[in-house]
Amino acid sequence: MDITYRVNGADVHAPSAGRYVMDGTELPSLGAPRTRFTEVPGRTGVLAQPTVATGEITVAIKVLVCGETHEEFLARLDSTMNVLRPVGFFILTRVMGDVERSAPACVSAISTPKYDTVHHETEFTVTYLIPSGVWCEAPTTVTANNLSSVNGGTAPYEIDKIEITPDAGRVTLTDAPTGDVLTWEGTVVAGEKLLLYPGSFEAFWSSGVDVSEGLSLPSHGWTITPNIWGVLTMTITGAQASNVALTVRKAFR
Repeated sequence: MDITYRVNGADVHAPSAGRYVMDGTELPSLGAPRTRFTEVPGRTGVLAQPTVATGEITVAIKVLVCGETHEEFLARLDSTMNVLRPVGFFILTRVMGDVERSAPACVSAISTPKYDTVHHETEFTVTYLIPSGVWCEAPTTVTANNLSSVNGGTAPYEIDKIEITPDAGRVTLTDAPTGDVLTWEGTVVAGEKLLLYPGSFEAFWSSGVDVSEGLSLPSHGWTITPNIWGVLTMTITGAQASNVALTVRKAFR
């Protein structure tokens, strides 16, 4: 299956712009397992936690740039560099047939180009670094009683938003594989939905009222984590599973 990439939505393989992802570009490295540790006040050392995080991923992409004339070649090379090495972090997308997975990335290295002045072309390799160690698919919304529809990932899923119609003033969501708990406590407002954003530690009623002070979750964040078979399991108190909608990004090491 052909593999190609996009940088901030721009195709790396773009023949009309004179640039090609070369045959032989390999699959990215796999993020090595990384164990979390927590310091315990008043004790020596740290407390190990389950290995659910991953190390960094590197992606090496071999690119050929060519032109009909030297002037066209230089213009295309300048354009290609603008596409391939944005300043700071950007979104790198890997495309394998109909499957697309993305991750925040930055440029790690660029090899010394090999110039062919006779044929007006050059070839080099750009290496990208993905600090998170995971690739994510596009966000999808599922209810907590239908998590099986997004089973199959191999890393903790990113949670963009959780929408809850609570039955009580204390709602807890527990990710079964890790035991991580997300809790919200406050006064229920009839007819409104509770909107939780674990990534930014924020909570709002659907009317826009900020109730973030009632939100509690682990310092490393809260995710839903597939077990070794890719199955997601969660326990809920204070709301019906059918009334808990999660917007998630299926994740892969």
